[in-house]
Amino acid sequence: MTVRAFIPKDNYELPDNYGIALHFIDGKTQELEAASHKLSTDGHLLEVMTKDDRICWVPMANVKWVQFDKRFSKIVDIKHRMERAKNGSKD
Repeated sequence: MTVRAFIPKDNYELPDNYGIALHFIDGKTQELEAASHKLSTDGHLLEVMTKDDRICWVPMANVKWVQFDKRFSKIVDIKHRMERAKNGSKD
């Protein structure tokens, strides 16, 4: 198990957390306020660290689909812009 320490934000625009809705094959839905998430290297387990410091391990075999909210899209956009700026790209 890897314990993740708090990492300060490198951009003030980054949201502190984002929503994840897990839609399971049995028809149930679980909504989480995530601080971070990652997929295991084999793709079989989703690990979600919630904003209130809970760690949830979700077997992907039980998941029909995963939905992220717009805050996650904002995080992705900001990270792409930061990477382009770091590499000197203007597009």
